[in-house]
Amino acid sequence: ASTSTNSMWSNYFSSTATSKSELSALSGVKSTTSSLVSSYASASKTFYTTFDSTMSDLKTSASTLLKTNFNVTGSTDKETASNVSTALANVKDFVSKYNDAISLFSDNSSVSDRVNRLSTSFSDTTYNAKSLATIGITVDSTTGKLSVDDTKLTNAMKTNSDSVSYLLGSNGLAGKAENKVSLANSQRSQLFPSISSMMGSSYATTTALYNPHTLTAITNYASVGSLLDMYF
Repeated sequence: ASTSTNSMWSNYFSSTATSKSELSALSGVKSTTSSLVSSYASASKTFYTTFDSTMSDLKTSASTLLKTNFNVTGSTDKETASNVSTALANVKDFVSKYNDAISLFSDNSSVSDRVNRLSTSFSDTTYNAKSLATIGITVDSTTGKLSVDDTKLTNAMKTNSDSVSYLLGSNGLAGKAENKVSLANSQRSQLFPSISSMMGSSYATTTALYNPHTLTAITNYASVGSLLDMYF
């Protein structure tokens, strides 16, 4: 009888140890899940911080470009040179900020369908590529990114400022950029999906399963179950 009792308790404690081991394993999964959630939250924060900064910079630059006077010819050579310098700086700043926006959405196009659509929208600058080329602005046919030929743009501003104003103003690049920024900002909250929306019901189940109280209950039930199995 003593041997039987000892065997019974040996089996029980072995079962309890196994349950604790299982609890440890589940806790490990919980830790991994927590790390995943934390990493995802960090990525989301980084994306939105970059998004807000990029959209704000582009909006400001587009607004400045809309106010730029491309009729650079002044009453003196010095005045003309100053006007050219200001106009060039505004155009080049806009091009830089617009290219930053293209990079942002292109680099994150796999994040969601909305980001992918915005990537397509911002990189679509080829519609007026030939006309832009006449004033010194080149469009990359693959990425949609812009580049400026200072000499060619300066000559265009001096000889055909109306054309430059049309192509870069409210009906051109600056105006379209403002519209695209407004579109992107209107979708801001839906650009980077939350981890719960990505995992769906699986996330809720995982969160519930790895609740500390649930884990303890699972272990206790397993231990009691093992003890009952030895008696019946």
